[in-house]
Amino acid sequence: MSQILDALRGAKPRAAAAPRPKSIRTPTALKTLGQEQSSPATRLGLPTKIVAYITLLLIVIYLFWWVALWVTTTYLDRQVEPQHFIAQPSSRPTR
Repeated sequence: MSQILDALRGAKPRAAAAPRPKSIRTPTALKTLGQEQSSPATRLGLPTKIVAYITLLLIVIYLFWWVALWVTTTYLDRQVEPQHFIAQPSSRPTR
């Protein structure tokens, strides 16, 4: 409601509250408790990332294999009827 009244009066809008910076004591307090601050990139850990990438790679390889198998069995493995040729007598006179 006060924002509406301020807008009607022509007052400047209130400045948004600036984010509070982390206290200097935060890392020290966490270290005292036996915890360290970690960045989001290091939370997963390298072994977990490697396992995730290998799993993703295996899924992609399986999908490519399945598509290749489907294409070869659907389009390239058609049965061709054998053609029977009747031997024609030669038109050359024999001696």
